[in-house]
Amino acid sequence: MLTSSVQSASLAAHWPLYQKFRAALKDPRPGQEEILYQALGRAVKLEAGLKFLGKSFPKSYEEFASRCPITGFSDWEILISRQKAKRDAPILSPFCRRFEPTSGSTHQRKWIPYSRDLLREFDRAASPWLFDLSLRHPGVKKGRHYWSLSWMPNELREESENNDVEIFPLWKRLLISRVMAAPAGISRLRTSEESFFASLVYLAACSDLSLLSCWSPTFALELLKGMELQREKIAFVLRTGKWDLPLPAPKSRSAADLLGSPKSGTELFEALWKNLALISCWTSSTSAIWSGKLASLLPWVPLQGKGLWATEGVVTIPFEGNYPLAVQSHFFEFRCLSTEKILPSWKLETGQKVQPILTTGSGLLRYALEDELEVTGWLHRTPCLNFLGRRNGDRKSTRLNSSHGYISYAVFCLKK
Repeated sequence: MLTSSVQSASLAAHWPLYQKFRAALKDPRPGQEEILYQALGRAVKLEAGLKFLGKSFPKSYEEFASRCPITGFSDWEILISRQKAKRDAPILSPFCRRFEPTSGSTHQRKWIPYSRDLLREFDRAASPWLFDLSLRHPGVKKGRHYWSLSWMPNELREESENNDVEIFPLWKRLLISRVMAAPAGISRLRTSEESFFASLVYLAACSDLSLLSCWSPTFALELLKGMELQREKIAFVLRTGKWDLPLPAPKSRSAADLLGSPKSGTELFEALWKNLALISCWTSSTSAIWSGKLASLLPWVPLQGKGLWATEGVVTIPFEGNYPLAVQSHFFEFRCLSTEKILPSWKLETGQKVQPILTTGSGLLRYALEDELEVTGWLHRTPCLNFLGRRNGDRKSTRLNSSHGYISYAVFCLKK
């Protein structure tokens, strides 16, 4: 009963942004132009904006496009490093709360500023998605949720606060935390190995699990594999309520008995999570192979594909059975890969293959992501896009350095 009440309160919190997003889909251009002018109004007061725009305010999208070049991380690296060293300085944003890395490899690591305005832009994408998800899959409202936490490699744990729920304002986080199957403290344990094992124990104890949200289906598969490989160790914790971690250990005699039974594979998972109503994970590009394997292990549970989220921003969200542009979040442009023309979202055409370019609340202007998408159609007057792969390297490679990266690191820890 408590979970149901909190779920209802959480959905009520998402309702206003859901309604605004639905309205914006009908004519995205005015809202997109307003987002651009707000971003430019902030930028011309800051060092980074002055560098790329000069002191005068661009009076139109066309003037903005003519004055500001398309940028990449190398154009921002020095400014970001200075902002990271002195977080209150008016360089990129006066409200940079933290910085998030995009990759696990030291030589490729890029720290992206997470300002107050950027977090608001993420919320304007996540809230409509979650409300729509509850309408299309009402079973998710009947239990607790597991959202994969963005575990950092051990050497980064003091630097990053990466946590999926952190994109929401505090009052929403307080509501959402009440229906989580695992506490946020898991991501702050000493090592990724500890985080992974703690997740397994909390998941095994969660008999009312209704939503499993993991970015990579390979990570979800490793969770299931870990559940079986470490079943005796997990069962011991669930029976005794004891472990050597600085979190309260969950107890569940029934789950411990299931793990001690001959049941395995699909039979075991269905016995543990009878009420699991949805899995949310990547399903496009090369992830399709792994999401198919996940579906075969949990055949009673429908899968919903993720939209395209990057560390730098969100591009698309699942909504009403489509993947529309997150038009209320950032200002979007696209490079048409066949003509090299740069187009605002309202000039896209079905069938075009494009590269997204974002102007965001973090202070980044015309920042090109290394992703390739295809315009598949329209939801009202808003373009819908399908993720095809990364542009830097294998065209069909799966995006792993998303805003919730380092998943592969946790998988590596389990395989060691």
